[in-house]
Amino acid sequence: MKILSEIYIDLNPNDELILIKKNRFFAYLSKKYRERTIKKYCKQDFDFIICCRDTAKIISKYNLAKDCIIQLTSTGYDGVPLEQLNARNVKVMNVRNVYTVPIAEFVVYGVLSFFRRLRRNPNRTVPKLFRKYDLMREIYQKKVLILSFGNIGKSIAEKLSSFHAVVDAYDPYIESDGNATISKLYRTQEELADHLYQYDVIISTMPLVENTYNFCNVDFFSKCSDQLIFCNVGRRETVDNDYLYEILKGGKIQGAIMDEVELLPIKLCSRFRRLNNVLFYPGISTSTQEATIRLREQIIKNFYDYKDSSVLNNQIKNYEI
Repeated sequence: MKILSEIYIDLNPNDELILIKKNRFFAYLSKKYRERTIKKYCKQDFDFIICCRDTAKIISKYNLAKDCIIQLTSTGYDGVPLEQLNARNVKVMNVRNVYTVPIAEFVVYGVLSFFRRLRRNPNRTVPKLFRKYDLMREIYQKKVLILSFGNIGKSIAEKLSSFHAVVDAYDPYIESDGNATISKLYRTQEELADHLYQYDVIISTMPLVENTYNFCNVDFFSKCSDQLIFCNVGRRETVDNDYLYEILKGGKIQGAIMDEVELLPIKLCSRFRRLNNVLFYPGISTSTQEATIRLREQIIKNFYDYKDSSVLNNQIKNYEI
């Protein structure tokens, strides 16, 4: 089989692996550069393509081999023209549970950083009288709301529950609320809106679909507590970042933990960087050595399952959530 890939994986010597060579710096800065680079490879027929969502969007513009398989290196697939690819008999697979642990750990780290003032304390360079230890707080018995209760949401709930936080969730799509890690499940926005003021921490893990676009907007934040810590590890388009910036700047909520906020690469003069009540780590919550190992292992398994028995693991069949 002929494979085109953005990451190196160990395959059978009988299989031909072609790596996409690109200058990562210019690839980020220039969309045209990325397209020119990918176009060179699309002149060949590949049986199996391993790439990110952005590359899949570009590849979909060109003629692909019949029955070609695209293996995404992400769980999310928003922006990938699935219907168009399916009409051309091109199947798309994603990866599952690869990034669940690092994202959940990132959230716990961010929440602890705010509650225990880890960004400012302990600080031995500051005289003890001015360290403000009395401002530290505990996660114990604090109320936490998770927006979208998929695998990532469940992992976050499990870890925060170990601190004995009271965890609730909003998700209109899951079949049952019989999860022991959450106290309450909201299924409608109307029901959720009446209880937003109760929460000390709100964590968004929302995917980008039609009814989640700009979900956390002016109306949403106006119903929240002024002591709120907001965390977004979902898609950036699900949050009204202009309004979020204004309320952070004005101190109308306590702070924010940002992993998805603006287009990459983040400018050094980004407005969120200048706020002292924001933990700003754009796009790195999934970046761990272990996640990279899991990604390669799952892609190799998916490849050989398909090659040996035509099994498509994690095939994306639904175009809407």
